[in-house]
Amino acid sequence: MSSQTTPPKAPLPSEGEIFRRETAAYSHRFRGWIPAVSGRLSFRAFGQTSFPTKAVSVYRSDGKNSYIVCHQKRNASDVVLPFKSALSPLMLKLKGDFHFVCISRTSHGTDRSQEFLEGHLLIFENDEVWERYALNIVTELQAHIRQYRNYSLAETLDRFAKAKYDAAIRRIYSLSSFNAQFSLSRTGSTTIAIPDDPKTSSNAPSLPKDKPTRAHMMHLMAAQLFFFLRDIGHRHQHHDPKTDTISDLHRVQKSDDDFTWRLNTLYSMYRKVIDLKRAPHSDTLANAMGVIAYAETFEKICREELGEVKSKDLPTYYSTQTKDSITAAKSALELSYAEYVRKRDGRRGLLISVLGAVFAFVALLSLAKTEREILAHPYLVNAAEFMLAYPFHSVLAITLIYFAYSTITSIGDPKAPALFRKTLRLFHSTNRYLQALAWFALAALSIMVSIWVWNWNI
Repeated sequence: MSSQTTPPKAPLPSEGEIFRRETAAYSHRFRGWIPAVSGRLSFRAFGQTSFPTKAVSVYRSDGKNSYIVCHQKRNASDVVLPFKSALSPLMLKLKGDFHFVCISRTSHGTDRSQEFLEGHLLIFENDEVWERYALNIVTELQAHIRQYRNYSLAETLDRFAKAKYDAAIRRIYSLSSFNAQFSLSRTGSTTIAIPDDPKTSSNAPSLPKDKPTRAHMMHLMAAQLFFFLRDIGHRHQHHDPKTDTISDLHRVQKSDDDFTWRLNTLYSMYRKVIDLKRAPHSDTLANAMGVIAYAETFEKICREELGEVKSKDLPTYYSTQTKDSITAAKSALELSYAEYVRKRDGRRGLLISVLGAVFAFVALLSLAKTEREILAHPYLVNAAEFMLAYPFHSVLAITLIYFAYSTITSIGDPKAPALFRKTLRLFHSTNRYLQALAWFALAALSIMVSIWVWNWNI
């Protein structure tokens, strides 16, 4: 009997055929992954986001093809300022608000299960150009697509919208400050391609002439387009959306290299897991478990799209053992927290008991009739007079003291607010002398505020 070997399973395509053909001559190519823990993105949900601002999106499908047109105002600057959209232009003369647009439609690859969303991503820097011209083009296209109803029209969505779609792209490209084409598979694998000299508005900021600097700037702009696409298509879980470093955009040096960017993406996800594990708090450990789920999904997607031969070069991550370690750390943290709560409640109960006993004893003395004249301590008399004369001040002072107490006792609490945890982490990053000075400064500030409240209108 002759044994027949089963041929290796053909990998899924990770780029759309039409997109690959149209962008074959483009000089700059980037790859990234939009996280989807289920392994399949829902194009219907694209644009249903309010981060960082509410997006305006239209989706229509006839079962064979889909059209998605979305725009959103975003702040692309890295300035660490509150209300940076308003303060950056005033304080730093730096504008960070831009208008981002996605105009796209779906197409099918050689494998029917691997559907692609392909289209155009654009950035508009000039507010006047956006409001007077570009916004009208996008709004008109959205209104036209919104009118399609497959139950009332006897034509396909392609026949209804394709001409308007192509015309809008031709008109809007010459108004944009930067633009690119993209291909996004159902698995989240994303490619962004840009020619060396993209067609933009005559008023658009010019790109550097120096090739290395120009390539770096292209990467930065493509990354902003990728973040926009990721935010409108992915709900941020297990991480702060403002500091989302789970997946990034990677430059592809060779057009046929479908491996290096995947390796770097896996590295970044497991690096995120390690960073979360180093901050032993219940929420960060839970987030680490969620990031591992993303990493496991992406690794399976890589094996599907690379095929059996190429996927053998992927490193082995022991995610099961990592999850066991996180679970053990979480259990130890919960035991420590339970002991901490028990001691904290005991101290608080003792404090309240002592105060209650003192005031009850004073009240009994004031009611008692004795032959001897007992003089109350001046401090108790002053405290009673203050509470009688200034009841609202007393309530405010007690509230402030309790807030300071709860802050100090909860600053090491795994379930404490993020501000307290970050403050503690900031102090721990310094040496002992700076820690002592920091805590001394906080104590002095608390005392000064307490004295100010105490002397207020006395």
